[in-house]
Amino acid sequence: MLAFGYRHRWLRRLGDDWQMVETNGRFDEPDLRAATTALVESTGHPALAAHVSDSDCLVMCTAVPGATGPLTHLPRPSEPCSVYVHAGPRTGDEIVAELIDWSSTGGLRPDTAGLRSQVHVDEELADDLVFRAYLRAIERKEDPMPVEPWEAPALALEADLWAALYRPDADVPALVRRTAEVVRLYEASRPSRPSRHHEFWAP
Repeated sequence: MLAFGYRHRWLRRLGDDWQMVETNGRFDEPDLRAATTALVESTGHPALAAHVSDSDCLVMCTAVPGATGPLTHLPRPSEPCSVYVHAGPRTGDEIVAELIDWSSTGGLRPDTAGLRSQVHVDEELADDLVFRAYLRAIERKEDPMPVEPWEAPALALEADLWAALYRPDADVPALVRRTAEVVRLYEASRPSRPSRHHEFWAP
């Protein structure tokens, strides 16, 4: 685990002997493929690891006994990471196929639709949407505008995400689903009502 970090914050039991560890403390980014490979070799079981770079993006790696997958950059996996020089471009379909194979090897039943919704989120991050919701609330005081369907869920999600940091029983998969739903609601609103501040958030 020291290859990933040394400040271990959480150990969550996900059921069926699966666990999730949250750690940090490294100044430089870990060699995720080497660390994940070593973890699988020591346990004999599949592992999925992700390194989150602030709120900008993340790099992900899957591994099973005898094989480690390539690095995957999210969001916008089809574009190279211009900030941290993470993994190169990959197609969404390629990533979904890899995750389905990895899940099956681990004895899991993958949610294909859920995987696609996460991998193909190529636009704004959830925390960007939260900040945009705050911005629109401030603007509304001076220039009344209708409340978009994504604004209230985005603000509620932020409060629950912060609360989850201090709750060992937090339902992480539910928070992930809510994050995807907030992004979906925002994307659905863009064709008919583009934000006047979109220039601040363009990729």
